Amino acid sequence: MTTAGLSTAEVEQRIADGRSNGGGELESRSVFEILKANTLNSVTIVLLVLGLALLAMGRGRDGMINVGFIVAIVGVSSFQEIRSKQRLDEIAVLSVPTVTVRRDGEDQSTTPDGVVLDDVLVISTGDQIVADGVIITDGGIELDESLLTGESDPVRKASGHEVHSGSYCVSGKALVRITRVGTDSFAASLTATARTFQAVKTPLQRLVDNILRMLITVAVFFGLLFLAQGIVAQDSTVRLVETATVTASVIPVGLFLIFAVTYSLSAARLADADILVQRLNAVESLSHVNVLCTDKTGTLTTNKIRLAEILPLSEASDLEHPGLTDTDPAARLATFAASAGSANATTQALIAGLDGQPTPVGDEVPFSSARKWSAATLDGGTYVLGAVEMVSPMLASELSVDEVLAEWTGVGRRVLLFAGNEEVAQLHDADGEIAVPALVPLALVGLTDELRIGAKETIEGLTADDVRLKVISGDNPDTVAALSRQVGLAGDLTLVSGPELANMSAAEFDEAVVRADIFGRIAPDQKEQVVSALQRRGDYVAMIGDGVNDTLALKTADVGIAMESGSSAARGVADLVLLNDSFSAVRPAIEEGRRVVNGMRDILRLTITRSVTLALVAIAVMIINQVFPFSPGAQTIYGLLTVTIPTFILALWATPVRATDVTVAQLARFIVPVSLANLFYGVAVFVGTYSIAINGLDGNVFSRLQDTVGFSLGADQATTPEVAAILGRTSLVVFLILTGLLTVWFLQPPHKFFANPGHPVNTDRRVFWLVISSVGLLIVFMSSGLRSWLELAKLPAWGYFTLGGMAIFWTVTLRFALQHGTVEKHLIPSDKT
Repeated sequence: MTTAGLSTAEVEQRIADGRSNGGGELESRSVFEILKANTLNSVTIVLLVLGLALLAMGRGRDGMINVGFIVAIVGVSSFQEIRSKQRLDEIAVLSVPTVTVRRDGEDQSTTPDGVVLDDVLVISTGDQIVADGVIITDGGIELDESLLTGESDPVRKASGHEVHSGSYCVSGKALVRITRVGTDSFAASLTATARTFQAVKTPLQRLVDNILRMLITVAVFFGLLFLAQGIVAQDSTVRLVETATVTASVIPVGLFLIFAVTYSLSAARLADADILVQRLNAVESLSHVNVLCTDKTGTLTTNKIRLAEILPLSEASDLEHPGLTDTDPAARLATFAASAGSANATTQALIAGLDGQPTPVGDEVPFSSARKWSAATLDGGTYVLGAVEMVSPMLASELSVDEVLAEWTGVGRRVLLFAGNEEVAQLHDADGEIAVPALVPLALVGLTDELRIGAKETIEGLTADDVRLKVISGDNPDTVAALSRQVGLAGDLTLVSGPELANMSAAEFDEAVVRADIFGRIAPDQKEQVVSALQRRGDYVAMIGDGVNDTLALKTADVGIAMESGSSAARGVADLVLLNDSFSAVRPAIEEGRRVVNGMRDILRLTITRSVTLALVAIAVMIINQVFPFSPGAQTIYGLLTVTIPTFILALWATPVRATDVTVAQLARFIVPVSLANLFYGVAVFVGTYSIAINGLDGNVFSRLQDTVGFSLGADQATTPEVAAILGRTSLVVFLILTGLLTVWFLQPPHKFFANPGHPVNTDRRVFWLVISSVGLLIVFMSSGLRSWLELAKLPAWGYFTLGGMAIFWTVTLRFALQHGTVEKHLIPSDKT
């Protein structure tokens, strides 16, 4: 093929044959994939089965409530994730580069997707390589391949060398013939494993799943038990259906909606902190992270360098500078950088750090990674800037600056030597070969990687929070270690390189990963292996990266975090994206995760306490009185006032605390004593009310029902035991609502009376008024027409005062049990067992 490129007809034929560059980039999930993931899961399936069962039993209202929960959960979860997808797509569109291709002998502009196999790309400084190819012209270019390999140093590419998509040209110009497009490209092969989306559950979600399975088993068992009892007692079909409905309510269907809303609210908060959440439960996952793995180039650093210091060599050695005593090295260096014909990261840093004015250049040798220096003639002299070890042989006399080199490199600086000859302005001989005259050293130039804003403070804060940091990079381990010290990693750092890891056995590899802090010269697949090794030993791992080479590790990590300016492949697989590359947003994100877990811990306690209370009280009353103590209406208002409203509010008001995993034993220490107190006092309330009603009712049943109960009963319910049961249910649900609201105070104590040992008093008075206002809402329900709709009776005033008094006794009993660990000592195993 010639350098004239393809013809228009050849391009059209390749597009028709499917040999274009589309489909190689890893994209964000589609709307369909998001909806599918949020719809086809264990939670929605359980709710759907339960809803269909209620509909089949003729409980249309209750069945539709379950269906409503499904719609709400799917809607809330999908809405936030779709918003994140749309934002990512906007970012991707804004970052799409323009590609120059040569077709029909003319240079044309197109998009990356418009490139086809065998196209000829015109590559110059600043251009991105969008498909794999081979250089077909003489000369060469310098490529930044850090997104592919993690190495920050430019790589020299000459005629016949392969170039890969995802790299950038930092200097030079060349023609590249495309040899692989789309999914056949090198970058696509790196991300192939990461392309399949997998729903990952957090520790809290796994715990809830286990509790859900347990409660479903309990509900099914007691449902069958109560059904058998009802058949033996010859209960009506209506009563059997109501019993089944209440039994099914042991399953906390509202819990999943609360989870979805809590995650969505947290995602909205993080969006305000420049963090885009792609997987809602990733917010919670952050609270469990105890190891943070991070790339260096483009993550801890901005992928830019800045001028740190210029040291005139008269201050660093005893060398004399004949003919240069009046030369200001900084001024000469400023002019040299401003006048360079081809800009690179070094000259850009010097231009930004020095106030130099360009001057005409007579001759120039551009920088190359092979030479590691650049040179120019200006103002009648010759000047060279490059690596100390490469420029030193050009000096007229020996240079000794070992102490300065050791000091600067020890703090992560890149050290360059600036030298000159004011008497000779020549860089090439008569044959055109490079010929540099003898030089005199002018200055040492210290350059440093530009750190992300807030990186140092963030790392120090994470370390204080017992989060271990491991820096994984394709760069030299010593260079990575020096920079890591700049961002706050203290103490003796343990270094290991990729080649060393490659020669280790599996056991040695895992041990090295645990010990090491710095990983250098790491290949892309080794990053994923490091993350996996940490997970095998029980660590909860977050990975921060920006390049194509990070995608496997991002996908494998428990939490994957990408930078906005990184590759779209990294953004596509990440759970969180740091907008504006805000590394300092990591700590607020972890704080938000801890706030979520703290809130969900209380939510679980309230929700499961209600479910256990329903089951225990129902069993006890059935044994004692052979009466089912709950009606659908009673359990509805019980759940609304003691679980639904408080849990939503507590989720909003939760504060971040250092997270510990929520365990069954931890939950049981609160749930068991509260549920047992509800059992003993609740049964006493029902049995006492039932007995009083049985003994106090006479034969004028119908008139008493209209005055006392407030709604009419069918002929099969117009019996004294049935009326007594309704009064007992009413007293029981009012009592349980009062104790359920007092439970909120035990969780978030407004006074030291309610506080357990080691649990601080909550100074947020909103929690106090939440309980008070909920009691007011109960009064409204019981004194309005809603009471009849809920199938509850009208109690006399002395009845409410009696229930209030029993709630006080309940409070004192529970306080004693919690503060002295009475129940825990005998019934609850520790987390260690």
